[in-house]
Amino acid sequence: MKTLVLSLACVGVQTGLTVSLPSHPNLKARSDSQLAPPPTDAETVFSLPTTPSWFENIAYRPSTNTLLATRLDVPQIWSVDPHTQTGTLVANVTDPSSSSLSSLTGDDDVFIFAGLNYTLTTGLTPNSSALWSLTFPSSLAPSSSKNGTALQVPTPVPVLALPGIGMINGITTWDAHTVLAADSTEGAIWKVDLTSQTPASIVLQDPTMAPLANATNVLGTNGVKVYRPRLDDPSSSSSSADNKTYVYYTSTNQGLLARIPVDPATTIAAGPVHILAGGFSNPDDFAVLDDGSAVLATGPQNTVVHVALDGTVTTLAGSADELVLASSTSCTRGRDGGKVFVTTAGGFEAKVNGSVVGPGSVAGFDLGGVV
Repeated sequence: MKTLVLSLACVGVQTGLTVSLPSHPNLKARSDSQLAPPPTDAETVFSLPTTPSWFENIAYRPSTNTLLATRLDVPQIWSVDPHTQTGTLVANVTDPSSSSLSSLTGDDDVFIFAGLNYTLTTGLTPNSSALWSLTFPSSLAPSSSKNGTALQVPTPVPVLALPGIGMINGITTWDAHTVLAADSTEGAIWKVDLTSQTPASIVLQDPTMAPLANATNVLGTNGVKVYRPRLDDPSSSSSSADNKTYVYYTSTNQGLLARIPVDPATTIAAGPVHILAGGFSNPDDFAVLDDGSAVLATGPQNTVVHVALDGTVTTLAGSADELVLASSTSCTRGRDGGKVFVTTAGGFEAKVNGSVVGPGSVAGFDLGGVV
């Protein structure tokens, strides 16, 4: 069944898309028989000083071997040093229209992040999404502070207000001047020109991205990533079985991880959606590995899983009754690619064993020989 629906609506224009949710023959539900015991225990690298608190998204900085993590409960970005297991507040947005930070993307020194008018108690102010930038001096040393004192780094700079987007959740880099943004309320992926020369527009939209109206939290498209196989890496091209460019995404209410081939120049869909795996409770953000498989934060399932291209799902770390990955929200890989770092909300989404909530944290574990 073909389900692909594309729209190129400009900012603020209602697409009027009405979708039904078809069954998908390539949907492989997650089952206990597919889940192997965790090969290694995850270890908490850093925890926020307050409970409850919520780390939402994570990125890696190669030059300093540190991690950047956004907070959803307050508009902050923290730097976490996995070697010293310390964390430092590096950015605090004071604009009341961005009371919460969702995701971030960037290279070593320049990052784009998304702000929202959102609180954990009152929820989202619709159409309050904005993009900000944060530039680190190349000479900035990694933090070793344990008390949360802010480093002297540039103040976050507003880039674009995007009132036509319902809710930016995940963002990812497309090229030096463009990001893709997952809109959780519209159920779509937007292409955003950071130079403002071209209006933001919906570039990918499919029924698999749509939120469910009867869900407790109405969230469609959540995490988004671009995968380009490295042609100089035999394991990359051979494992993915093609040399196509893909956009990967999670659809939270529909409980799935999917990908769609896109034109490498325009981002326009170049084939049908392929659902890699489904049956998750509330899948959040993820990282794509070199072979095209993914490591996925499962939210209230309190785990990180590996999703192979054939749909096989394997638990890598965490469990329902453990706090270390409670309400896992996003993943990234470290310097050599052999370690995965995970942000958590400390069980805020669903209390561990029905009663336990911890602080938002960053945890890490070794991939080992699992993938």
